[in-house]
Amino acid sequence: MPASTSRWGNEMSTLSDMRGDTETLIEEFGQSVTIYRPSETKDGMGQITAQSTTNYTIKCDIQPITKKDQEFHAMGVFGPGDAKAYFKHSYDSDDDSDISTTFTPQVGDIIKDSDDIYWRLETLMHDSPWEGSSTMLKFHIRKVGT
Repeated sequence: MPASTSRWGNEMSTLSDMRGDTETLIEEFGQSVTIYRPSETKDGMGQITAQSTTNYTIKCDIQPITKKDQEFHAMGVFGPGDAKAYFKHSYDSDDDSDISTTFTPQVGDIIKDSDDIYWRLETLMHDSPWEGSSTMLKFHIRKVGT
């Protein structure tokens, strides 16, 4: 997507530029977290034959839910101690294999923050309405195990 000029004469950023800016903010102000993604292997009858968890170390920015957040979402969505977390659009896998893969946080993933608190990604609060044009992911997160 090439940069273009708005009707006010200033240059508009490309999607790549906006993603780069978002990634810089998360890298500078975010914290290292471990994200756990459970997965299941099922047989031909749909029975679970194996369960495993893949984990990645990534950066995200965790912030408390604000009054403004509560105004934009249905009542009762947020519970005491819930928070929101900002993630990059995607992350490169940090495994030691020679295969380059990308990883995108999704609802149901569990994260452990720098204070050893576990959170579940409950709902995606913000993504772009246009396929492939998201600059960041914003999730409603809830503490687990407390």
